[in-house]
Amino acid sequence: MPKYAQIYGVCRLMWKPFNCSKLGAGSARNANQLGVKLIELHSAPPTKELIKKAFEYGEDADEAVAQVLDFLRLWANFHFPQLLRSLDRIQKDVFKRLGMPSGDYEFYATRVENRFVDSPLLALEEYGIPLEITMKIRPYLRPYETLDDVLGKLRAIVLEGTTLSEFEKSVVKDAQSTL
Repeated sequence: MPKYAQIYGVCRLMWKPFNCSKLGAGSARNANQLGVKLIELHSAPPTKELIKKAFEYGEDADEAVAQVLDFLRLWANFHFPQLLRSLDRIQKDVFKRLGMPSGDYEFYATRVENRFVDSPLLALEEYGIPLEITMKIRPYLRPYETLDDVLGKLRAIVLEGTTLSEFEKSVVKDAQSTL
């Protein structure tokens, strides 16, 4: 995992050459803001928390929602990981030619792309459980190492003991019925 200064450095390194001001529907206005938003993702916060924080920084409600969703969809899920992988290939080539050791940015690119959520939990979207609901039931799914572990624990959750809304319970029940 990179240190915060390294994240800011990579964001500054990619901002101008890759014309980043035109990417992400304006959800990151400069390299430092992109770095701040990436660091916010490290704790895998729910989208609701990110929207609330954006709203507290003076955006109106509609703008806060649009900015956060654009950032997650365009920057976190697509642009940043792709650009970081491009930088990774460039630095590997340059350092190899100079006979110097290079870094490996793939781990961080993948973590950002997955919003710092473990792969077995992220896979629950394929079973019809949105990430926001997965994050609410995460305590009931621990400990786990594999998707099979998660699915076994998902099958065993007694929903009446959770704080899920009726709608969220129905989503999980639907997924449980297909396991």
